[in-house]
Amino acid sequence: MKGSNVVDKELLYEFLLIDEDLMGAMHLEEVYKVINICLNKYAGAYFNDFSELKGEVFVIMLERRHRFNPGQDAYNYLYTQARNEIGNCIYRWKKEKSIEDAPRKYDKGYDQNIGEEIDIPEGCKKYIPYLTCEQDFVTKRIARKDVVDLLTWLMCKEKKKKEPLPLSLASEPNVANVLYKLLKDLINYG
Repeated sequence: MKGSNVVDKELLYEFLLIDEDLMGAMHLEEVYKVINICLNKYAGAYFNDFSELKGEVFVIMLERRHRFNPGQDAYNYLYTQARNEIGNCIYRWKKEKSIEDAPRKYDKGYDQNIGEEIDIPEGCKKYIPYLTCEQDFVTKRIARKDVVDLLTWLMCKEKKKKEPLPLSLASEPNVANVLYKLLKDLINYG
């Protein structure tokens, strides 16, 4: 008599070759033993997700039974599938979690004409997909000639309490343009 931890390779072989209608609980039990062995060996850190992993892996194994070559060892075939699918599931979950944690992207078409609607310097328009999170990036190199325009535009759009202009500057009608040009010239030639 075989122990409950020992896998019956004959039942695994039958699982891979018989029709789904003829499968019994004993076939499924043996397949779940293989999945459990892989879960315990390779995915112990995901103990809380074992039932979900078992389900996903079992469905894949059931769908891929037709690929089995009867000359192969049934246990090795199912073990390899289980191990690979567990890794694939965990990889997908990590990827989905990192996507969920990332800033939400706008739906395509949400603000596609943002450069036309907002007064944005011409040199900054190429950075719109990054500013609206339509394009992923970790770091983005910005051309030196675009830095002043981009920083100035970002600072203008930054929501913060605005200090009133000193009276000496408020009386000058083009003070912002003069300061902008002065800063731009300093950075370009400095």
